[in-house]
Amino acid sequence: RLPEQVPWIEGGSSPSAPSAPVSVTTTLPAVPEVMYLISPNGQQRKAGTYQLVDTLCHGYPVWKSSDGKRLLYTGNDGRWYFGGVSEVIVSDFNCASGVLCSDPHGGVLPHEIGGWQLWSEEGWLLDEEISVWLSAPKAQKQLYLVCRNGSERLAGIYALLQGQSANTLPLWKREGAGEDLYLYGGNDGKWHVGDQEVARKGFDCDLGCLCSCLHGAAMPNMLPSGAWERCRAHGRGVPDASVAFLARLPEYPVEISILSPAGQQKVAGRYLLQNCWANGQPIWKRMGHGEELWMYSGTSGYWHVAGVKAAQKSFCCTLGNLATAEAHGGLLPFQAGQWQLRTAEGWRADAEVKVLRGPLSFPPVLYLVTEHSDAIYELVTEFLNGQPLWRCSETGKESWLYSTMDGFWCLSKKDYPTLGSGCSLGTLASSQPHGGSMPHLCEAWQVRTSSGWETSGASVLQTNPPESPSVLHVEAVGGGWESLVGKYWRLTGDLIHHRHFWRQASSKEGPILFSTPDGWMLQTSNPLDDLELPQLHVTSLQPAQMLGTYQPIPGKRGCWKLQPQ
Repeated sequence: RLPEQVPWIEGGSSPSAPSAPVSVTTTLPAVPEVMYLISPNGQQRKAGTYQLVDTLCHGYPVWKSSDGKRLLYTGNDGRWYFGGVSEVIVSDFNCASGVLCSDPHGGVLPHEIGGWQLWSEEGWLLDEEISVWLSAPKAQKQLYLVCRNGSERLAGIYALLQGQSANTLPLWKREGAGEDLYLYGGNDGKWHVGDQEVARKGFDCDLGCLCSCLHGAAMPNMLPSGAWERCRAHGRGVPDASVAFLARLPEYPVEISILSPAGQQKVAGRYLLQNCWANGQPIWKRMGHGEELWMYSGTSGYWHVAGVKAAQKSFCCTLGNLATAEAHGGLLPFQAGQWQLRTAEGWRADAEVKVLRGPLSFPPVLYLVTEHSDAIYELVTEFLNGQPLWRCSETGKESWLYSTMDGFWCLSKKDYPTLGSGCSLGTLASSQPHGGSMPHLCEAWQVRTSSGWETSGASVLQTNPPESPSVLHVEAVGGGWESLVGKYWRLTGDLIHHRHFWRQASSKEGPILFSTPDGWMLQTSNPLDDLELPQLHVTSLQPAQMLGTYQPIPGKRGCWKLQPQ
């Protein structure tokens, strides 16, 4: 019989004694073209890609490293070894060098076995983090660098440069405009973060501001905590446990909101995430028309709020009147802690500045209440100077409530497209810049007159309907009309056109008095057939806007409208 047709036992064993399984086959195992060694804890220089060569050693295949300096082979003791080419060839493959498997492999290929060991002063030590793959670990398309302790300007997103490499390893470049920074594998077996100088050298160097320990072919995001250090011009680097490359990017909010009540109030508002980057970080732009402002990360690693001058420099600058008090090191604006304002004397810290994740909530309706009248302002979808707009919903009262360029709330009768930086004559404005606070939270208002601004203590903006009488009295001029006259009770919990309404007390289906954009109306539930409908007079024990004389509306049977006084 042929060898593969008979049972086998290990030498020295009796046929009846148990032994390890032995098999003989005519089918050769599939030999991979590539082996990839990961060894983060030692012998890191032997890690990396190994290509199959046209050589056999002790009947087994051999692979050579990409730089041609190392071999993966079977020693004369039946174990897999990673060793230097020169020492292996000199010893005619009869050596034990570098990394090896714990037991003779018995024909099992390197990527199918475990239990690899490292040589140390204490002898061979088992290292469970050593592994052999059939290909290099997948390089993440984007990595996020977080760092503190003086390296904050390096933080941000680094994007994989497809089709490019450095010393046979993947290469990343920091996203967006600003300073060019690279994450690359140096010729010393470490990961480095460097600038344009390393690019000019073709990355055949070991320069940079940050460097890792010997990586052993592990990707930057696979290195353990404490693997990085800040590099110095001379001498050893400084270990920095704050440095880490993360495979998972931060979740960037579509909107952020800025509140700045104590200074630089004009920068307040809603900012929308843009599809662009600067210095490795995202950019938010203030929403709506008006002065353009951006939240961006400057070249020094601080978050800034600035205008068009920064945009013209592609944000490769540190311009702006609002900035974080410290370099952010990869923290997003709403995580960055305290902020500072630029003043005539320089920068000062301001604990009242807040950057919030997501939009603020805006009241859908605001009521302007004055001594003699009130008006309804409804929220619209447009924004101006980063703040919402409200438009008066009363017919014939075209006016807007908006934020000026210098951060004041203002009421103006101008058309929306022509709203400028200030308030027109005869309009109402907040006494102080709002800094992001909503109009109904402003404590004082002023009116612009021909002689200047004057305090308006009788004006207030609120979110609830104005106070109104609980009971109205309706009388018909000339008497009669019992179906229309009498007491009208205010209905609680219900509004028509954002205002309270009243129903005749004597009937659940009786006439009602309510507000419309065209004014106050009184309407019956069923049209009246009388040709001559009376005038109605509405009174109350307290002054109110809906009091006065109501005239029948021609063509609308059973409907009356309040006449201007």
